Amino acid sequence: MDKSDPTGVKRPGSPRESFSSWGVNHESSQLRRKTVLARSALAIERLAEALWPIPAFGFFLGALVLFDLLPFLPGWLHVGTLGAFALFVLWLLWRAWGIWRLPDHESARRRLEQDNNLAHRPLAGLEDHLASGSGDRLSEALWRYHRLSALKNLGKLRVSFPRPVVAAVDRCAIRSLAVILFFVALVIGHADWRDRLAHAFQPSFAPSSTIPLKLDAWVSPPAYTGLPPVFLTSDQSGPIDLVTGSHLLGKIQGASEAQLFVDEAVSPFETLSRNALKIEQTIDAANNLRIEADGNSIGSWQVNVYPDLAPDVAFTAPPRKSERLNLQIDYEVKDDFGVAALSARITRITESDDPPIELEIFLPRSAEKKVSGSSYHDLTAHVWAGLAVEVQLVARDAKGQESTNPPARIVLPERIFEHPIARAIIELRKQLTVKPDDRLGIAAALEQLATRPDHFRHDLLVALALNTASRRLVHNSSREAIGQTQEIMWETALRIEYGELGLAERELRNLQEALMEALARGADDAEIERLMDELQQAMDKFLNALAEQMLANQQRDQRQPGGEGQLIDRQNLRDMLERAREMARNGAREQALDMLAQLQNILENLRAQPLADFGSEELGDAHRMMSQMEDMLGRQQELLDRSFKRSERRDEQSQGEDGEPGEDNQLDAQTQEALRKKLGELMRQLGEMLGDIPESLGRAEQQMRAARDALNVGKPGRAVKPQTRSLDQLQQGMQDMAEGFMQMFDELQERGSGDLANRPGPGMGADPLGRESGQGQSRAGENVQVPDEAELQRSREVLDELRRRRSDRKRPAFELDYLDRLLKQF
Repeated sequence: MDKSDPTGVKRPGSPRESFSSWGVNHESSQLRRKTVLARSALAIERLAEALWPIPAFGFFLGALVLFDLLPFLPGWLHVGTLGAFALFVLWLLWRAWGIWRLPDHESARRRLEQDNNLAHRPLAGLEDHLASGSGDRLSEALWRYHRLSALKNLGKLRVSFPRPVVAAVDRCAIRSLAVILFFVALVIGHADWRDRLAHAFQPSFAPSSTIPLKLDAWVSPPAYTGLPPVFLTSDQSGPIDLVTGSHLLGKIQGASEAQLFVDEAVSPFETLSRNALKIEQTIDAANNLRIEADGNSIGSWQVNVYPDLAPDVAFTAPPRKSERLNLQIDYEVKDDFGVAALSARITRITESDDPPIELEIFLPRSAEKKVSGSSYHDLTAHVWAGLAVEVQLVARDAKGQESTNPPARIVLPERIFEHPIARAIIELRKQLTVKPDDRLGIAAALEQLATRPDHFRHDLLVALALNTASRRLVHNSSREAIGQTQEIMWETALRIEYGELGLAERELRNLQEALMEALARGADDAEIERLMDELQQAMDKFLNALAEQMLANQQRDQRQPGGEGQLIDRQNLRDMLERAREMARNGAREQALDMLAQLQNILENLRAQPLADFGSEELGDAHRMMSQMEDMLGRQQELLDRSFKRSERRDEQSQGEDGEPGEDNQLDAQTQEALRKKLGELMRQLGEMLGDIPESLGRAEQQMRAARDALNVGKPGRAVKPQTRSLDQLQQGMQDMAEGFMQMFDELQERGSGDLANRPGPGMGADPLGRESGQGQSRAGENVQVPDEAELQRSREVLDELRRRRSDRKRPAFELDYLDRLLKQF
């Protein structure tokens, strides 16, 4: 076929003749448009195939810039690298220009046939022309019909989008690697991408880094010293005092290498990042510190590293027996950075395999450089009680260094038993400690005691305990069996001597010591609550036993010292324990320890002075006078209330308009006069007993006289003021009376009068509970600095917040360590 004419028909001579003459203009224009689209898709594919290395290299270059790697190169190499990158981009462009070709008409036609799955290449057939039969009307008509049918069938051809051809030529997926590196670098350097971009295209030809040389160095003393860090500056003059074990931290910027010189020892800095160096080192001993960077000295310091000395501990007085048979240890301990722990070590003077007794002495939790005080320890139940021992103090600082003082000799205090059987048991117990090999003779003596039940009130438990102790010594000679036997003998002696009171007292003391030890070592809340509950039960048991003994003594001696409630205020003791519990819950454990120490002192006073002694004649008179004063206070308050109400109501029935006295005023005047006379009689008795009458009582008597006169003339309003003053003076007089009685009892004690000589009262004006007397309004524990409710609530909130933050494991390690150190303070 002749392909010179694309329509397949010779064109007419006139230019107006075209395919429209056959009615195929529309179909032919659609075919031409789709051919152009197919040709454009081919052009895009060939362009992507030729240019894909350029954007891939652009992503690689962007990653290199954002990683900020080019500034690490020397200036000449930096410039050369940028030039090489530029030449490589130009080469890629030249390569793309060389391999890219604009697709021709034949390629576009073939693309359409492939996109539409056309068989036998029909688009190529449209380019054919009538080979024979020109001029034959029938042949030409058939040819035109054939072409028109072909154009109509090809009118719905579709053109596909450009195909992804890069994967065929980039079989190693270099383009994907470039994109991934770029996005990783973007995440790392997006914050300062402008600076990194400037660094990448601005090479530096300086011989060293342009970052100015900067040194940050400081020395942190050990945390337990409480000293602040010492900053090291290049212009620092004079020696620097450091503690051994201090931690040096140094950071340098703008240097490639650096060294730390500690005298002659050299330690290199480690590299953190470009031109950033760091070193950490512990300074134990040194005279000179020096830091060099890039061969030049940038700092030198003279230092004095002084050691952390061991504590210094000593007795301020020889160990001795206290009034309540406790071992009293007066101590003073000093340390340059605070004392961490103090204990007393007790050993027997004679050679013995028994381990020493270790007694912990509770110190304030906030370590102090110098602490002095007295510590009391009840060792009367120990098997060494009554034996010669050596007492030595052992002090330890926060670093773990221990020191001791020269030991002091003392005979351990022992309880004095009045009952002959109890005294005999204790002597056998002591003999078993000194001569354990003589256990068979001691067993025989115990068995002999058990055969005399009439001597210990036929107490079946005592008989069983004596027999048990005897049999155990006979059949078991081990050290554990001897210790258990001595425990049985001690409890048996207590039961004989004091009954249930001795056992209750022992349990109470053990729980007090356990609770105070738990508070001092920072035990958890659950343990504190458990010990508090047990102490409450033991205290109730002890007070019940004490009250029973008091009642038995009263019945035996036929004394009437007054009811239990006047001597033992159980509610006050419970309140003290509850306040200590609340303070411990809220982290104020030092205040809780103080409160428990005072509670222990009160209970010791109760036990040290048998309550039956309060039935003495002097104390009975004092108690009677104080009761009379309480009654006067109540009656004077009633008179004041009635006078005040009548003066406000202006009761016409009680007082006429002319001011004449009414019946009610006359009755109150008589009552006021009777009260004044009773006060006068009490003042006379008080003068005979104490030798002196408080002035406040005399002033109260004068005010009562004035109130009586006002009531006699029917002026209750005028009686209010003197009655108020008389009430105040009576209250002051009651307190003065209590102080006078305490002074009298102290004088009796100095003269050794009766059992009052053993009263270890806390001071002038204190009652048997250790409280300041006066009006019955004093509260136990009032000399302890007790936080109020708002402070306790705030402490609880702070403690809960610290615990909440400590439980968050996502917090940094240094913050968790700081929270741990804070919680240790509670």
